[in-house]
Amino acid sequence: MVPQVIPANDQNGKYNLFVNGLEKWYLVEVEAPNQYLFTAGICNDDIPGWECNYDPTATTSTRRRIQADDADDADDDNAVAVDTSRGISTGRSTSCVYVNKLGEVLKPDENNELKMSSINFGVMRIGDSQGVTTSVALVLQFDGDSGPSNPELRRLLSDALARATPLDEEDDGAGTITTRYLLGEVDKAAIATVTAEVLAVSLDMRLAKDGVSLDAVAPKEVILSSARPSGDASSTGGAADGGAASQQLAVAMDIMGHYSPPPHIDFDYIVQDSINKDTATIRRGLREYNSNCRDQNNKVKDEGLREKDFAAVVSAKGASGRGRNQDVAYGDDVFSTACSSGFLAPDYFETDLKEIQALKVSEVEFKQKVGDVVSTVPASTPNDTTVLDIPTVTGTLVLLLLLLMSISY
Repeated sequence: MVPQVIPANDQNGKYNLFVNGLEKWYLVEVEAPNQYLFTAGICNDDIPGWECNYDPTATTSTRRRIQADDADDADDDNAVAVDTSRGISTGRSTSCVYVNKLGEVLKPDENNELKMSSINFGVMRIGDSQGVTTSVALVLQFDGDSGPSNPELRRLLSDALARATPLDEEDDGAGTITTRYLLGEVDKAAIATVTAEVLAVSLDMRLAKDGVSLDAVAPKEVILSSARPSGDASSTGGAADGGAASQQLAVAMDIMGHYSPPPHIDFDYIVQDSINKDTATIRRGLREYNSNCRDQNNKVKDEGLREKDFAAVVSAKGASGRGRNQDVAYGDDVFSTACSSGFLAPDYFETDLKEIQALKVSEVEFKQKVGDVVSTVPASTPNDTTVLDIPTVTGTLVLLLLLLMSISY
C-alpha cells in the first residue's frame, strides 16, 4: 500500500496517516495549491531562512556537511529572488513522527522522549490578512553617577556629541538642565541598526505568541539627552566633557507585522507590553552585542564559516532558525546581519547601559521645541516592507492540500 494522508472523520483540518510499515520513522512532504502558503511546521533546505533542523546538538562542521556544498552555492548565486518572509509553498514537515507496532503516531518532546503527537502545518491564503504598524520609542538609560565608567569611554561620548547637532536645552527649575542632541549620521546608523536588530529578535518570539508575525523593525531617529545640575557652569559642554548627571538615548522605530483576524488586536499595546516584559533580555542583547559580534567575526575569519553554517540568522526582520519553529537566544550560535554589515554598538553600551523602557513616540519629543521636525532615516534602515494579506485557511479549503501531500520514510 502506498502511504496516504486521509481526512479524519468529523475533524475538520485533521488527517490520519496510513502507512505500510510499523516501527518506522516518517516525514510528510507538502505542496500548497496556488495562492496558498505554509507558514509553520514546514522546512525546505533550498529556501534561506526555512532550512531544516536535522540535529540541534550537531556540531557546526556536521551541519555544514549536511546542509551545503559548493554546488549549492552555485545554485544560490543563480537563484531568482522570491519573497518568502510570510511562508513557502513547498517543503517537508519540520519533525518526523514514529509509528510504533500499535500504529500509534509518536514524536519526540523537548526531553527527546516519544509522546503521542501529530504533525501540524500553518496554512494561509494570500490576500486576506491584516497588516499592522505602530511606532515606539525605545528609551535607553545609562549610568549617570559620573558619566561613562572610564576616561576612554567619556572621550568616545565626547566625540559623539561633537558630531551631534544640539536641538534644545531646558532648565526644569528644579535644579536640572537637560540638553538634547540629534546624533550624527554615523553614530545614529550604528545605534539604530544594532538596537533594531536586538529588539526584532525579542519581538519576533513574543509577538508570535499573540498570533502576530513580525515583518520588520525600521529605526527612524536617535536622540541623546544629557542632564546635569543647573549649578554646572559648563552649559552644553558639561555633557561633552562626560560630566552629565544622567544620559539617555531614545530610538524611534516603526514596528510592522501582520496577523489574521478575528479577533482584532491592539497592536500598539501588544508591542509596548512585549518590550517592557522582556527588558532584561533586550538589555543583555545590547550589552553583549559587541562581544557576540567579535565571536562571529572570528568564526567567519578564522574558521571559514558562512551565514548558513550558524544555527539561526537574526536581522531587523527577526530571527530565522531551522524551520522557524525554535526560540532563538541572541548570541547563541546566531549570525547577526548587522554585525556582518560592520555595525558595532558604542562601547558604553557594554559597560553603562542600565534601564530600558518602551514609550509612545509622542511621549518623547523627536523634534526641536521651536522649528521644523528633524527626521532623517539612517542609510542602514531596512527597505519598506511590502505587506501581503494572508489569512489562516480553515474549513474545506484545507482539503485542497490532500491532493498534494505525500509521505516519505
